[in-house]
Amino acid sequence: FVVMAALADEVDYTVYYMSAFSGRAETLHIMLADACAQWTTGSKDDLLSSQAGTCVFQVPAIKDHANGLVFSQTTTAVKYLAKKLAGGAYDVEGSVEEVMQASKIADDIADIWKEGYDLRKKKDAIKCLEWLNPVSDGSRNGARLTRLLKVINESRSMLSPSKKDCTYLLGEEVKYVDFLFYSALRTMAYCYGAALVRKCLTAPGCGNLSDVFDRVKSRENVKNYLANAVPVLYESVSAAALFGDRAPMASPTPLRRGSLSPSEMSSKNLTGYVNKKQASRIDMSAPVGHKVVKKRQTVAVGQLDKKKEASTAWGAMFEKK
Repeated sequence: FVVMAALADEVDYTVYYMSAFSGRAETLHIMLADACAQWTTGSKDDLLSSQAGTCVFQVPAIKDHANGLVFSQTTTAVKYLAKKLAGGAYDVEGSVEEVMQASKIADDIADIWKEGYDLRKKKDAIKCLEWLNPVSDGSRNGARLTRLLKVINESRSMLSPSKKDCTYLLGEEVKYVDFLFYSALRTMAYCYGAALVRKCLTAPGCGNLSDVFDRVKSRENVKNYLANAVPVLYESVSAAALFGDRAPMASPTPLRRGSLSPSEMSSKNLTGYVNKKQASRIDMSAPVGHKVVKKRQTVAVGQLDKKKEASTAWGAMFEKK
């Protein structure tokens, strides 16, 4: 099994992205590996310094050595490979409605990747826990990952209710949307921890999405590639960097709104779920209406109640290693 060809004249494709991590280019790598294609990698500078790079604004991008064409934009590059690899087996063909259904699901998956990554970069543990909570607490970020997953699951049945029970997202054969889905959720697991993401995948309304994830993961060539692949992202956005030495528990106990005592809402307890720098910015002992400074913004403590509740509720998910 060949993951990458050593010499440029032996390859079918070149994937341009960062060298230290796979990021948004991971889906391209996984599809190429699954199809037993031969490919190599290149940097953004390699691409932009070439004539082919004149139509590319940003990586990832894929170069087809058979015709010299380069396609950037993650979903577009993935769709191109879907038509080219394995005789087009990864593409979604059929009626206009079927093609658009797949395209819509691909866009939903892109929303998960962008929203989850952008939130993780802000390093706000409270908002991250709200986003991951499978049960909405009424906050703006509450249960958004689960809501996005439910939308994807419902979108599967737009044309046929039976699609919800299929082996993969849209049928019994793996398609490009399955690779996008797997990579996006694998990225979220890197950022937030596999246990927390799995809790969302198995939430009511998400159907067999957890099984779909596992089936892509267990494909032989995908396993072989990932065994020696670079990390999907960089250390500073990892789950370990966010939660430190506290690990997710398998069975959290959801909190009912209004069930916390004043002592449970104290900064002492909150510090267990937020890093010290974040906790020090919020004075939990201050009276309602007292103004505190948080990231150059003036925020009323009374407006932070829902954040404190969400944090304390999800604090039960963590224990010392």
